[in-house]
Amino acid sequence: MSPRLAFFHLPVFANRSLDLQKIKYFGFDMDYTLAVYASPQFESLAFRLILRHLVLFGYPSEINDFVYNPTFPMRLEMRKLYPNKFVQLEEAQVYVFNTLFNLPEAYVLASLVNFFRKSSEYTECNLDSHLAR
Repeated sequence: MSPRLAFFHLPVFANRSLDLQKIKYFGFDMDYTLAVYASPQFESLAFRLILRHLVLFGYPSEINDFVYNPTFPMRLEMRKLYPNKFVQLEEAQVYVFNTLFNLPEAYVLASLVNFFRKSSEYTECNLDSHLAR
C-alpha cells in the first residue's frame, strides 16, 4: 500500500475536546457539525480556486477577475419551480447542488454564463446540430 494512502485503513474518531497537537491528519465533515466555517471567506476561496483550475483547463484568463458575491446564491426547492409531472428530476439528468458547499460552484456557473453571453469574442452555437452527428 502506498505510504500516502496507508492512513485510510485507520479508524477515525470525533471528539469535541480532542487535543490536535499530536494528530497528523484531520478532516472536516462537510455538514458543519464538527467545524464552524467562516462561510463567506470559505466560499470566496473555493470560488477563486475553481476559477484558477478552469483557466488551467483552457478557459479565458479574464474569468480570474470574477469576484464572489455571497448574496447571489439562494436556496430553492427545484420541485417547487418545476412541479410538472412531465419534468423528472433524476440524478442522471440533473446535478443537484444540495449543500452550502455547492454555492461557489453555482455562482461560478452563473458567472460563466453571464461572461460568455455578454462577451463579443464568443458566440453561441447551436448544439443540436453538433449532437445530432
